[in-house]
Amino acid sequence: MSMQQKSDELKLDTREDADDRSKVAAVAPPRPKKQSAGNDPYIRALFGIAALAVIGALLTVIFAVIFGVVSLDPGRAETIEEFAMKQAGAFVEINQSAENYGRLALTQIANSRYIEAQQTINMARAMNLPDEERNQALEFAYAYLALEQGDTEAAIERFENTMRQLREDFDRMYNSTASPNWARAAGMHPNYYTSAYMLALAYGDAGDLQRKLEMLDIAVEGNPHAADLLTDRGLTKLELGDTAGAIEDFNEALRFVPDDATALEGLERAGGN
Repeated sequence: MSMQQKSDELKLDTREDADDRSKVAAVAPPRPKKQSAGNDPYIRALFGIAALAVIGALLTVIFAVIFGVVSLDPGRAETIEEFAMKQAGAFVEINQSAENYGRLALTQIANSRYIEAQQTINMARAMNLPDEERNQALEFAYAYLALEQGDTEAAIERFENTMRQLREDFDRMYNSTASPNWARAAGMHPNYYTSAYMLALAYGDAGDLQRKLEMLDIAVEGNPHAADLLTDRGLTKLELGDTAGAIEDFNEALRFVPDDATALEGLERAGGN
């Protein structure tokens, strides 16, 4: 799958579910074809979590409108893009958190409003928002901005910085006596694993397959049931000459999505069964 396809997929997710965590492309080896979301247990689980998040977010907006906290004039939103922008802006009005500003920036990026996204990130950074260290939403949006603008070098640097900060924050909290301890209760933030996958795509584009494999290992660690990731890692291992490892990944992917065409093709190329 191309970086553009992955970027488009993240754009679509941002438009349809602007309040969900920002989730988030390689020249060689070829990327797996898009799986049917309904066939992947990991994707189905994400949909379930996203549905609950959407319901809660919509209730928040509804009460905010009822009590006059914000005004969502539906007549002004004529497209999905406009509605996504309006919704993301509404969440910022309700709660000026780093996560909501990061979500707004991602929505602006998804609509190619790069200057506005940079302004949003800069403004939120200047506010020193207290929840920034929890999810690094602004750093993640800043990295994705570079990715969308075609600056692979900057994207790699920024995603690596996002992962480093998330790891440091997690380790510091996990080893502390703070109560409640979000690190022990919730684990590593999903942005860590999403950043790893984005880095895998960027390293693939840069032709650094070894670093791509390292990032895919991290992404799979956080999403062990994701057939797409397993297949992509299998293809990368195959390109690096690790036939046995590739066969193992293809078979694992097929355990979750038995009719995965790309995994089946990869397994055949690797000489496995």
